[in-house]
Amino acid sequence: MCYKTSNKLTVPDMEKRYNVQRDPNLDIEDGDFTSYHINGFSFPPMLIIGMDSGLDICPKPDLLHPALWGIIKPQWTGNDVNDYYKSLGRYTGGALNAQSEKAFDYWLYKDSIMTKRCIVPVTGFYEPHKLGKTSYPFYFEREDQKHLSIAGIYTITRSGFVTFTLLTREASPLFAAIHNKEGGKRQVVLLDESNEKDWLDPNLNQKDIESFFNYGYDDKSLVTYPVSRELNGRKYHLDGEDAIAKVEYPELQPLLDQIK
Repeated sequence: MCYKTSNKLTVPDMEKRYNVQRDPNLDIEDGDFTSYHINGFSFPPMLIIGMDSGLDICPKPDLLHPALWGIIKPQWTGNDVNDYYKSLGRYTGGALNAQSEKAFDYWLYKDSIMTKRCIVPVTGFYEPHKLGKTSYPFYFEREDQKHLSIAGIYTITRSGFVTFTLLTREASPLFAAIHNKEGGKRQVVLLDESNEKDWLDPNLNQKDIESFFNYGYDDKSLVTYPVSRELNGRKYHLDGEDAIAKVEYPELQPLLDQIK
């Protein structure tokens, strides 16, 4: 599952890439939300592009709006999000990723999938590879290093918090080779640049939405390589260029030859 991402480009880069602007109602500086290692287990704020819910301050198709990574049920009325996330315990991962196969049935997702879909811009993300008992993090990014668009859904809680989760699907051969943990061969739903804004169309029906889950994203446009094992774990906060620097592990060479 994808619990860690990267956004090494600035807000103006995002505005240009998606032809949007930062929400003018909020104080968003050029360098805000920039990090080489965004750890989902800290439930960080990230910028998303969402659907228009008709509210004054909320995600919209032409705006970059901050949201907390870690979806919260919309009925929640509390004001301390840390307490909410702590209450999830070992089920935290279910707030960070949502299986697309459950999007229309699971109570937390089924309303959002029709009316609150979003694009989550990142410049990269991390996936684990298991070799024996050792886990090696791999970094994925576009070959041209532009923003990738991950399909997500979000909620707006009664307390006014905007929260989101990343949608996942069955892994392609590339992702299955990397994310090879038994029962965990998944990948995020990546949106193609040519039709990514269609994901936000309010007129989509269930069949239309499912077509995005089944779309074969061109894995050849991606670059992936192993990075520091210091990125493993929920609490470590290695950041900066060290977080995405390639690390040579001789024991991984057969895998690297396989995925060339």
